[in-house]
Formats: sequence, C-alpha cells, structure tokens
Amino acid sequence: MKLFFTKHRYYFLFQAIALAVFVGFSRFAEAGLNDGDSITHYYISRYSWQYPHLFLDNWGKPFFILLSSPFAQFGYGGIQFFNILCAVISSWFCYRTAEKLGIKWAFVAPVFLLFTPVYLAAIPSGLTEILFSLVLIVSIYLMVNNKYIACAIVISFLPFCRTEGVLIIPVFGLMMLLKRKLKAIPFLLSGFFIYSCIGYFYYHDFLWIMHTNPYRTTDVYGHGTLDFFFKSRSAIFSDLLATIFAIGTVVLGFRLVKAAINKNIPTNLIIECLVVWGSFAIYFTAHSIFWYKGLFGSAGMWRVMAGIAPAFALVTLIGFNFGIPFFKRVFWLYYGVAIILIAIVLIDAIHRIPQHLYGGKIAVRNACDWVKQNNLESRKIYYSEPFTKMCLSLNPYDTVTSKELMYVDRTNVGADMPPKSIIIWEPGLGPREDGIPLTKLTENPKFVFLKKFEAAHDMMGNEKYTVWVFERR
Repeated sequence: MKLFFTKHRYYFLFQAIALAVFVGFSRFAEAGLNDGDSITHYYISRYSWQYPHLFLDNWGKPFFILLSSPFAQFGYGGIQFFNILCAVISSWFCYRTAEKLGIKWAFVAPVFLLFTPVYLAAIPSGLTEILFSLVLIVSIYLMVNNKYIACAIVISFLPFCRTEGVLIIPVFGLMMLLKRKLKAIPFLLSGFFIYSCIGYFYYHDFLWIMHTNPYRTTDVYGHGTLDFFFKSRSAIFSDLLATIFAIGTVVLGFRLVKAAINKNIPTNLIIECLVVWGSFAIYFTAHSIFWYKGLFGSAGMWRVMAGIAPAFALVTLIGFNFGIPFFKRVFWLYYGVAIILIAIVLIDAIHRIPQHLYGGKIAVRNACDWVKQNNLESRKIYYSEPFTKMCLSLNPYDTVTSKELMYVDRTNVGADMPPKSIIIWEPGLGPREDGIPLTKLTENPKFVFLKKFEAAHDMMGNEKYTVWVFERR
C-alpha cells in the first residue's frame, strides 16, 4: 500500500489541488446556477428524504438521486461538492485506465478530462452528466482489469444516471461476447431488475421504468441540423482537443486494420476501439440524430457531451501520444511541446467558464427580490423558471404555497389559482413547456400586471428576455 501511494504521490497531489480549486470556485462564483435542470436535480435530491417517492423519479434519475441526496441535504453547495467529488474520482480512474491500457503520458488523461470545456463547466452543478461519466469510466476500468461481472453490474446503472446509457450497455455486452465471458452478460440487467423490483411497490408496475420514461415522445424544443454537435465541437471540446481526438481516432483505425491484417488483435486494442471509442461514437451520433429529428426531449444542449468526456479524453491521449514522439530526439523540445499543449488546454478551458449569472437569471432574481421587498412571498407563487424557487426559498413539492405553471389549467388559465396569487412568468419555459404564452396573462381579465424585469441582453430574434409579475384578481 505504501508503495502504491509513493508511486502515485504526484497524481494524488494533483487530485487534492483539483478538489480544492473546484470547491473554492463553486463557493465564490455563481457556478451551475445558469442551468435550470441543475437546480431541479438539486431540489429532487434534497427533498427525496422528505418525499421518498422522489427516489424513483425517472426524470431526476434514480441512481443519481440515491447517491447525491445525502450531499443535497447541505444545500446547493452540497450537490456541487458531490459532482466535484465525482469528477475528481473520474479523473483518477481515467488515469488508471490509461495506465493499464499501456498508454504513455497517462497522467495527462485527467487534464484532458477535467479541462474539456463542456465537462469543466458542468462540474460545479447539480447535473447528472458528471455521475454518468464516473459510472462509465469505472466500468471501462473494470473491463480493462478483466472484472467482467463487476463491470456488468456497474454499467447496468448507467441508464439510471442518464437515459441514453441504454445505448452504451450493448457495447459492453458485445465486448463480453467477443471475450466469451457469457456468465457476465446477464448481469448487464442488474440495474434494471433491481429498480424494477423496488419501483413495483410504488407504481404497481414491473415495467414502470419504461412506462414513466419522460422522453418517449417528440418534444417541444424543435430540432436542428444533423451536424449541429459536430459544428459546435469548438465550444464543446475546444479546437485543440477536438483535433487531437481526431488524430487519436485515425491512429486507432490504422492500428486496428494493421492488427486485423496480421490476424492478431490485442485485447487492449479491442477495448480502445470498441468500448472507449465506440461508446463515444454511439453517444455522439445518437444525440446528433435526436436533435436532428427532435426526439426524446433533445434540446440541442452542448452539456450532454460532458457525460462521454472520459472516453473522449482517453482517445485524445492516444492522439497526443502519436504527435509528441516526433520531437523526442530533442529533449527540451519533446517536453516543451507537451507542456505548451497542456498549458493551452488549461488556459482555454478556464477562460470559457461562466462565473456569473446570465442576464436572464439576473432578471429572474430581480423579480424575486421585488416580490420579497413588497412582502408578496407569503402568497401562493406560480412560476416557470426553476431558479425562482431558489431565490424565494420555495419547497416545490408543497403545492399549497407554490406551484409550477406547467401544472395549472392551461385551457382556462387562472381558473384554478386562488385570488391574490403571484405569477412569475418568463419567456424561456412559459410559452413552451408550460404552454402559456404571455398573451394568456396580459389579455386575461383574471390577472393584474404588477411589474416586469428586462435582461440586459436580447434573446434570439432580438427579443428582450423579460420576466413578468402578475397578480390573480
């Protein structure tokens, strides 16, 4: 054990520094609050102890709720710490996996992971992508170490971190089939079986996981181009890392073809191509198709790619190892180029982190502050934007004191709202998810307009992001 810690002492130091930096950043910056889903996941985890049925919330993701709920009891900072911890542990397994696969410069893999822009931005939040990435890299690590049954059990919980995990499980199943580890394959259903049994006692339906899937139908977010995520690679991965990843992809393809010609394909190469690169390719392709077709609640959000970041980092490391040896004959140039590339990755990623609230969130906060200043927070509050419940310290599951607008009567807006209720409407979710365009409030005699708050910047289409406050007569 002492030898183990001595061997990896510099990496443990890196982990300790990373943990401290991320915790400090989450405490002194308004990180993670710009994403409404981040806040909603936090509230589900926080109130799961008070309302146990939330542990089976299919949108909130049961495995994420289970693991994050103890941390969420300490507030939003608690769930941020949970994700930071998951990210740091993921970086450790990324390093160990690269080392086990025999990839040189293994200690650089955590840098590529933690400082992939989309991953870095998602760390200090309540989003599920970070736990998803941890379950994925732990599963890959177990696969590399020939722990097939353990690997099957762990990866089986991936869909309970994010639903699209069901697309990656077959990749691991295929690898087990190729290695003739047939005894491990049934364990790929472990997570589904366990949660099906647990949920049966609440839903009285063994197939509740499928029947309560919130992404079964076409969503309201519209759709985009098939190459949307590819064209967004600079914002998601950075140009440098995306280029090195492309090199790694070509290198893997060349090695696979060469090994196939020689009729000798090493197990590690199969894992790198099928499990690591294959997981990334399936995930990336699936989300591209979902957004193109407007399927399964896809909103074309970049952040979903954070879930597959460990696989991206490992392939990128392979590309890194292909390029750096060209400078090996000159000692100072060899390490100099490596250090410069790593420095560019760090600086570029850190530069992109949003440290403050977006204009729309500031407008929501200003509206909530106005409500409190005018002593209106004791009335029943109806709202759209999840940030509202944080600003007003609402319990979203106590429908006596507050309620989301998506759950009101949309055909006769106001009919089921008590007099003197306060409605805080915003243009992001109000017209789409809630199905309540602004005219249903402004042209409705049941409501009195009180105040509006404009964001500093325009929305798409040069329209001002404006939060409106109304009172039910």
